[in-house]
Amino acid sequence: MADNDRALEGEASADDVLGEDGALDDDAPFGEAAEGVAETDENGVSARPPDEAPASSLGMPLPQRRVWPLFAVIALLLAGGGFFLWRQLTAPLPFRILVAIDMDGYWWEGSKPAAKLADELSKRLADLGFDPVRGGDPETTAVLEDASSPAEAARKLRAAFIITGHIEPKVFKLPVAEPFFEVHLDALLQVEHVDADPPVAEQMVHTFAAAKTEEQAKEYVAGAVARRAFDLALPAVMGHPSIQAIVDGTDPKLLDQLAPARLMLTARSKELDAAKAAYETLAAKRLDAEKGPHKPTFVSPVDADERLVGIGPNGWLLSTAPTTPLYSPKGLKLLRVEGLETVQWRSDAGTSKQLWRGYNAFTDPSAAPGGRPVVVVEDLYGRARSVAVLEEGGPLRRVLVEASHKLSEPQVSPDGKLVALVDRACRACAKEIVVYDITGEAGRELYRLGAKDYSSIGGFSWFNTLRLMVLFTPAMTDDDDQAPVEALWAVNVRNGERTTLLVPAGGASLAYPVASGDGKVVAMSHINGKAIVTLDVPTNKVASHPIEGTAAALALSPDGKRVVFELRQHLGYADIAMLDIATSKVIRLTHNGMDDRSPLFSLDGQKVAYETRDSDPVFRGKRLVVRVAWVPAVP
Repeated sequence: MADNDRALEGEASADDVLGEDGALDDDAPFGEAAEGVAETDENGVSARPPDEAPASSLGMPLPQRRVWPLFAVIALLLAGGGFFLWRQLTAPLPFRILVAIDMDGYWWEGSKPAAKLADELSKRLADLGFDPVRGGDPETTAVLEDASSPAEAARKLRAAFIITGHIEPKVFKLPVAEPFFEVHLDALLQVEHVDADPPVAEQMVHTFAAAKTEEQAKEYVAGAVARRAFDLALPAVMGHPSIQAIVDGTDPKLLDQLAPARLMLTARSKELDAAKAAYETLAAKRLDAEKGPHKPTFVSPVDADERLVGIGPNGWLLSTAPTTPLYSPKGLKLLRVEGLETVQWRSDAGTSKQLWRGYNAFTDPSAAPGGRPVVVVEDLYGRARSVAVLEEGGPLRRVLVEASHKLSEPQVSPDGKLVALVDRACRACAKEIVVYDITGEAGRELYRLGAKDYSSIGGFSWFNTLRLMVLFTPAMTDDDDQAPVEALWAVNVRNGERTTLLVPAGGASLAYPVASGDGKVVAMSHINGKAIVTLDVPTNKVASHPIEGTAAALALSPDGKRVVFELRQHLGYADIAMLDIATSKVIRLTHNGMDDRSPLFSLDGQKVAYETRDSDPVFRGKRLVVRVAWVPAVP
């Protein structure tokens, strides 16, 4: 050391008195020079008098052994050992997890929903060998309450991982006779490691629940969040380097503790990978099977359940019923987690704009030709049905709520001011067609075709802003000389007057009437005649166009010159076909051996969108995969 060398200038070096092993050497020359012994030359003459003082360089005392470096080393070792011991005593425990999800507060602050969530999630984690932080210990509670953040609490409690999230439930009191509450939530859940940034994993969770009390609904939704949080946390924690180091290690105790989690993670990955592969195989099969003139362009995911219900400037109007596969640790299999249904606009690029989200859209929603408004019949958990009007950017307007009547099949008038729908007084009762004015806060009934007014009834749709087309056979009255026949009627919904548009000849059975936007062309299916019948309204000219099968779900092009429809043949599945009215030429737009349904033209008439359906390869017999696609409206 430089400072010590400077201090020993003029003295014997410490190296001079150290042996090879670094110990003081008793035979070193330094110890042989005894005071009072005179040195002599070869003649015995003293070189200096005995009493003469020795030279100054040899007169210094023997240097003492320095012990302070040894003390310094010992101090360093003690400090290092203390730090190591402190680190061992305070380091995060790799299996310890703090559940810190804020839902009306944290669980240690007394929030019942957060406590429900934390208890269920902690139990699942503990069953797989992890060590979740639990309540009940006063010291633990004190740390949690005093900490400025969950991260600080986790460090003090030696938790390696934190599961966090801030949940603000949206509570809706439903307009039904007895109190009933629906809770929606959209929350970002995160899995964090105390020594890492950013989060290890994160996921947006959308879920819902309903119950007779707000508190119970929140508890139900907390349980749903716990299941989703567990599904997020397990692979995130197991994939972290700190846990992987244990998995790759040789400590039998730790490996045994992790064994349940490893087994479940392996099984979960296998099931999810198989499900993903099954959906991708189905999608590829659908494309490969298409023998039509064009391959379809899909606007729905490969595992979707989506219905095409309208068109507008924003694209295609879809009704969706999202389902997420979730691996069950109890059943050791994939379960379906069903989310709230939605009504949304979907562009060709796949971007969406949501108009409504709720428990159940009973039958397909409907939109006016311009895309607004949209009307949906809600099933309010079996307690009532409502007619809800959806305006883009505006709040949902429930213009009608029926506790006992079964409302369905809404059809919005061309000007968006009226809605016609099916009304049944009970589930098994005969259907009636009713029209409501929906321009006010409450729907006002304008017209009703009651069960007593007909002997048979078919489909209906709007002819123009005031008249509704209905296929029905009027009930016989005392004034009738002969029994009425089925016809296509145009009914003025403001005064009830009706006009005959078409009387089918030769016992023809008609269905699916539709009119062009200008009301000049009407088309319908001749079910038993394997034809499409068209009516040129200004000339009252009727034409029958043969098809090779039966037609359903007809839709006219914006210019009224073409009809797209479901073409069903003897094999049972449907293709999408298009009829040119002027030439009676039929073009099959899809041909794939699967079930294609509900076609619609785009606003410019250049595309035809439709639903393509197949059995779900993962949840066979329990749901359908229904995707929306489009093809060019040309051969």
